[in-house]
Amino acid sequence: MRITVHLHSFDGIDPSAYAILWFDDELLEWSRESHASLTLPSWGRLQGRPAKTRVCPPGGGSPLFELEDLKLRKHGGPFEGETGVARRVAPPSACGRWHIQCIDDQRARAESSICAHGDA
Repeated sequence: MRITVHLHSFDGIDPSAYAILWFDDELLEWSRESHASLTLPSWGRLQGRPAKTRVCPPGGGSPLFELEDLKLRKHGGPFEGETGVARRVAPPSACGRWHIQCIDDQRARAESSICAHGDA
């Protein structure tokens, strides 16, 4: 399942700061589709928890963002239009919003996936 997530409205960072991320709910990986004023690697790992989803760098480790109340499929979510608080953990820390833009349940493999298990 492909989930498109929009991160935006971060206090303490450029008011136009945003990122559009693609989540792969099965592989627990994400890729950066577009962004401005938020420094992010091109892809990384997801850590799903019952009450939040953590957006981590490719090697794992400390999360870049914690998306409060964003539940991945195995925890009962998400749905299109759902919103919540996005906490940027990586410096500079800030609080913003996440928004589910689109959910695609089709099982299609991308021709050249950026989340190629570290082969990018």
